[in-house]
Amino acid sequence: MLDFADLKFVIEHLASPSELDEHPLADAQFVVDYLRQHPDKRRFAKGRRLGWALADTWRARVMPSSLAPEYSNRWNKFLSLEVGYFYPFRHKALFPESPIQIGMNLSEKDRVAQVIADGDDARAKALQQKDYEAFWLKILPDPHQGAVRPTTVRSRIEKAIELLQQILQEEPLDMECETAEAGSPIEEQPTLVRADVSLLATAMPIPSTVQDAESVAAKSQALATYQARLDRQWPAIVGYRSPLGCYTAGVISQEMPGTDAA
Repeated sequence: MLDFADLKFVIEHLASPSELDEHPLADAQFVVDYLRQHPDKRRFAKGRRLGWALADTWRARVMPSSLAPEYSNRWNKFLSLEVGYFYPFRHKALFPESPIQIGMNLSEKDRVAQVIADGDDARAKALQQKDYEAFWLKILPDPHQGAVRPTTVRSRIEKAIELLQQILQEEPLDMECETAEAGSPIEEQPTLVRADVSLLATAMPIPSTVQDAESVAAKSQALATYQARLDRQWPAIVGYRSPLGCYTAGVISQEMPGTDAA
């Protein structure tokens, strides 16, 4: 059972990952699974490996796939940990020192855009254009109220850690399953907004390809079932001859069997 207090402790100490080298979570199963999928991270010390496993899992599983305003609650949950802990860890940037500082960062459009774009200046600048004004009105607090209040920041962080705890306690995932969850970790997603697709395509390519992969897999399974049914039925037909090929997703390469020439 993954303990909430342990997970919270690790996240709050990512600024000094060497202090986590001896922490029990450094050898947790989710870290082992992560290193199997990301062998390039094995060269790091145990505490930094743990940090990468948490940071990459959070971004892959929780970051929404659209900038649509109706995603605002999910973006708030994602940004609570990403702005405060995982983005600074990933980019070796300065960590916010308190909920007050995190609240300020969560209130500044340029800072949030930089985090969403994962440090890409061009994408961060594009995110701040007028096309996304409705998104920012939902995500950022009222300018007259100033920064996100520290008590609100603490509450959002705790809810976000509970979500990460839930994700890490799930069954181990291979790469295909992990990416399939990236776009919709909690609930079914609304239809993507057209303007978001081109901007987020390079920043987070996983969700768009997952839908295609799932569609192909479903077609392949249906065709395989149909192929098996035909193989069972056709031998009973007079003049049956073996199929010359097989069905594949999207393309029928098999000639329909008929009667042989006399």
